[in-house]
Amino acid sequence: VGLGTLENSVFVERGALGPEAVAELREAGAVGEICGRFFDRNGAECDTLWRDQVMSVEAEQLRKIPQVIGVVSGNDRSASIAAAIRGKLLKGLVIDETGAAALLAALSGSAVAQDKFKAVTTFTVIADMAQRVAGLIERMEVERDFFITGGIGKNIGVTRRIERLIGRMVRDTDLVQ
Repeated sequence: VGLGTLENSVFVERGALGPEAVAELREAGAVGEICGRFFDRNGAECDTLWRDQVMSVEAEQLRKIPQVIGVVSGNDRSASIAAAIRGKLLKGLVIDETGAAALLAALSGSAVAQDKFKAVTTFTVIADMAQRVAGLIERMEVERDFFITGGIGKNIGVTRRIERLIGRMVRDTDLVQ
């Protein structure tokens, strides 16, 4: 799943959430979003009008799924990642080095964590994720164009690696996930 923030949300970017809804979510304490579900710093879904307008997997259903993996790129989502983990919305995380360093610094309260986070490289994360996606495509016997939505679709390292693994072009789309 992708992880958004109230400030960096595909729903705000594409006009699905107007200023009033954003203000309501902010007042409700929204720090993150998964599958269109906005949640507070503890990972609890925000009780707003938006909650009843979204047609997607519910937060409680996400908690029951054994393997929910968040895919995040960038350093602006530390609060939403930490809240999603606290709320048991995520069981795993694929993240780039910049985002991981920011997350570790936020969780430890220290910039020292950024210097210590050199053991896991971005390439390893990208290679592992690309291999998993390629395996899924193969098992599903996808024969037509393959699209990746959201922020991960804009990660050129991931998309190029998947292209090499599956032998065809991966397309990005601006459509909402």
